[in-house]
Amino acid sequence: MKKSLYIIDTSVIISSPFFFKDLSKADIIIPIVVISELDKLKKFPNEVGKSARVFIKYLDGISEEIDLSIGVSIDDDLTFKVDTENYPEDFGDPNYGDNKILACSNAWNKKNENELTLLTNDFNLRIRARSIGIKASKFESSNNIITELYSGVKNFKSYDAAEMLLMEGEIEASNFEIADVKPNEFIIFHDDEGEIAAMGRHNGGKIKSLKPSYPWGINGKNKEQSLAINLLMDPKIQLVSIIGSAGTGKSLITLASALEMVIERKIYDRVLIYKPVESVGKDIGFLPGELNEKMAPYFQSVMDNLQMLLKSSNDEKWKATLDLYRKKEKINFEALTYIRGRSINNALMIIDEVQNLDRESIKTILTRVGHNTKIILLGDINQIDNKDLDPLNNGLTYVVEKFKGSELSGHITLIKGERSALATEAAEVL
Repeated sequence: MKKSLYIIDTSVIISSPFFFKDLSKADIIIPIVVISELDKLKKFPNEVGKSARVFIKYLDGISEEIDLSIGVSIDDDLTFKVDTENYPEDFGDPNYGDNKILACSNAWNKKNENELTLLTNDFNLRIRARSIGIKASKFESSNNIITELYSGVKNFKSYDAAEMLLMEGEIEASNFEIADVKPNEFIIFHDDEGEIAAMGRHNGGKIKSLKPSYPWGINGKNKEQSLAINLLMDPKIQLVSIIGSAGTGKSLITLASALEMVIERKIYDRVLIYKPVESVGKDIGFLPGELNEKMAPYFQSVMDNLQMLLKSSNDEKWKATLDLYRKKEKINFEALTYIRGRSINNALMIIDEVQNLDRESIKTILTRVGHNTKIILLGDINQIDNKDLDPLNNGLTYVVEKFKGSELSGHITLIKGERSALATEAAEVL
């Protein structure tokens, strides 16, 4: 199959810095003027600046040992090349970026017998390109980053394997040619009609059936929630990561499991809940009071879930009960600022909104874990408030990818929204 050839305009990159994830079998040409424009835009404090910084960092990473002007091959048969030529064609003011992009596109178009496409979200530049015989298209991202990350689940079609798993409780993965399975990865077995016949979790070469668990009296509302609960309630798994958009229930099932393991089963002495201090929208400024009072607004969503869980256990005096748990230090709300230097033992640590932490911060947190401590990382990589991070460059994605081969770790991506029909649709379309 012949590879496609694309010239990329600055407008495409600032709208979707990982635009190339939507392209396949292509040579991607970036005019040098685009890099110059990104260099100016990277200083902006908004999404435009963030996208510019993200793409520049990506180019820097793939070009450490290879000259970008020659071309760098990346995944999915894609090639990046930065065109540094200064073309003499006269399309107007030579200092104007669009004119330089047109000149570059025209030169490549002639060399490749009009088989080139200029990708730009600037409608005026598209019109100018088409007027001189260059194909030009608007770029629209499919926003599929989350589907490319490790999900923690593998689907497998075999009714025989499912039947034996249900009968025996475990099967040898190699007996059914189930290959390339990560530690603690879930296998969902389907029958010939595509219906779910059984579910298991991989461990030590075996697929073991799942035992139902109902922490704090709740059950998973969908299969992904049930799989997440299986990881949360297993003390042998010391690190659990859960990715899910707003309303998928990641906080609720995590807090229910925490209450079950700390209050009911006493597997851990206490639950410590952390959250990065990142505001949505404009900051409200200085908050008066002591540390707990300052942190209260950031933990309101956690309080909402705790209220729901305590009320669900027929606790009419839920607020007094929660105050008692906090007074006895069974439930603690903590500031990440002061975690450095600590060694946390016999605890269940919940870190929420991990997508707003960078790699160094998450490394600092994970190295605080002491004996008999379990850490749970929650977040939504499509809702990042930290302007220096993006869906592929943040603490949560970093941990998921680095620990997917560890026996100590388990991951699940929640898909289905359970908050409300509107919340689910808003998370998908906005």
